[in-house]
Amino acid sequence: MKLTDFQLIFIVTISIVAILFFLFKWRKATKELTILTNLIFPDSFRELSQSVFSRIKKGLLGEKIPLSALSDISNGITSFLTLQEALNLIVDRTMKLMQAEVISIMLLDKNKNELRIKAAKGLSDDVVKNTVIKLGENISGWVAKTGKMLFIPDINKDTRFKATSNPVYKGHSLISVPLKFKNEMIGVLNVTSKSNAEIFNEDDWACLAVIANQSAIVIENAKMYGEICQRARELETILEISQAVISTLNLQEVLQMIINKTIEIMKTPICSLRLLDYEKQELYVQASAGLSEKYLQIGPIKVGESIAGRVAKEKNPIAVSNVKEDIRYKFSNLAIKEGINSILCVPILNKNEMIGVLTVYKTEKHEFSNTEIQLLSTFASECAIAINNARLYENMHKNYFDTIQTLALAVEARDPYTRGHSERVTEYALAISKELKLPERQIQAIKYAGRLHDIGKVGVRDEILLKPGKLTISERADIELHSSKGAEIIKPLDFLKESTPGILHHHERYDGKGYPDRLSKEDIPIVARILAVADTFDAMTSKRPYREPLSVEVALKEIEKHSGDQFDPKIASALINIVKKYNESKDGINLSVG
Repeated sequence: MKLTDFQLIFIVTISIVAILFFLFKWRKATKELTILTNLIFPDSFRELSQSVFSRIKKGLLGEKIPLSALSDISNGITSFLTLQEALNLIVDRTMKLMQAEVISIMLLDKNKNELRIKAAKGLSDDVVKNTVIKLGENISGWVAKTGKMLFIPDINKDTRFKATSNPVYKGHSLISVPLKFKNEMIGVLNVTSKSNAEIFNEDDWACLAVIANQSAIVIENAKMYGEICQRARELETILEISQAVISTLNLQEVLQMIINKTIEIMKTPICSLRLLDYEKQELYVQASAGLSEKYLQIGPIKVGESIAGRVAKEKNPIAVSNVKEDIRYKFSNLAIKEGINSILCVPILNKNEMIGVLTVYKTEKHEFSNTEIQLLSTFASECAIAINNARLYENMHKNYFDTIQTLALAVEARDPYTRGHSERVTEYALAISKELKLPERQIQAIKYAGRLHDIGKVGVRDEILLKPGKLTISERADIELHSSKGAEIIKPLDFLKESTPGILHHHERYDGKGYPDRLSKEDIPIVARILAVADTFDAMTSKRPYREPLSVEVALKEIEKHSGDQFDPKIASALINIVKKYNESKDGINLSVG
């Protein structure tokens, strides 16, 4: 009688139950299981199932099947194991139980219809790494395709087994059993050669059938556990990105955070993010990791061009397993030099509006799975929200800043001698901050503070602000209030909170004799110390109603003279170096008389 897959699975299931009963009440268990099989199966089937029970009983009572080994595998069903831990456990316990020289577990890749060794003992690393068997080919491929167990007394006499140079296969017997879960093929368990040179027998066959059934459950549990952990990590990452949007005001920080998290969830050190320039219809790299400067110099990619351009045009992901062979990829020569073999590029869409593309690169040839494509696409959708919100926030800041700056320019317009002063001070201050290699966040704060440092003069009367002669003590006191008033004006604007100290303290002196709080040295915020040097340099080199402008050389000597009392020595030195550098190159910022 030919047995169905269901009947075969049921035999194995009953066998497991039998083992558990054998531990306690063999006679009672045998009686109950016999009644069960009598009710369900025909005579011929009962005879076969009783034969299996007989073999297992013989192995248990004769201590041919170590219960501890079976127990270890069974415990794996309820344990939280990674897939590799589960496979290693099965291999280790099965090798001891079967007294085998060689054992391997091959798992089936359903997309490629091929088997690969995922865990083994007794095989060289080279064999484990390079063995790939197509479904239906050789012994393992035949077992995986048919779903049937196979016992071979002599491997070398079986035509389905390809010749191999590995000596462990010569003249040895083999049992190959399918690993099935819910009637679905997941892999093959191979056991080759007993360590005592004996040939495998029917008792071994029965024992391995039980192991295979348990192992399939353990493997599937481990896979599900891995998937659950992976999904949890993905959700956590997406949550972090969402929280980052709320916590940062800087678009570049959001973009770099996206890159960092992409590396984490896609398990690759190389990725890039390009944003779309809507007017030019070109994609520009805004953040990246693992790519050389030469590769990044590729420049903008037009929509519809190469892989990234096609993704932007079609709004669908594109995966390339081999960039050398894909004619759509425009930069294959550069990719080869970079060591890139495979890429996955997904669109960054916000309500179907193209924002940019997110690309990950693999140095080895890699077939991106549907799960990987879906994961990166979902992540990119969340990134689109983050980028869009950051842009809206920055645009809102820009509108606020433009309004405030208009007010500051209106103040300058009252005095023709100070027109353009804030712009020049900002230019000098930014040059100093870059010379000192300050972080981008501080440079941004200096940019805002430079443009708005004199906004408090909006409250100073024209007769004081435009007075050509020397100010009285009272008038001087009114003028000195402008830094405090300026800080009060911009205080409600949260995005300018890092610029506020620069506006408030840009008239402090390094020796503590300035205003409004008589701070000294490092107690003065660095933004204010930089503005103090830049502001004084522009004032000295600009025309005033009461004097002609000083030359650049004279102004620099004054800066150097008061380094250490009025100015921070490092910042004073930085300005002097910048002026000398740009005067020599005759390029860059305008350091001529104002």
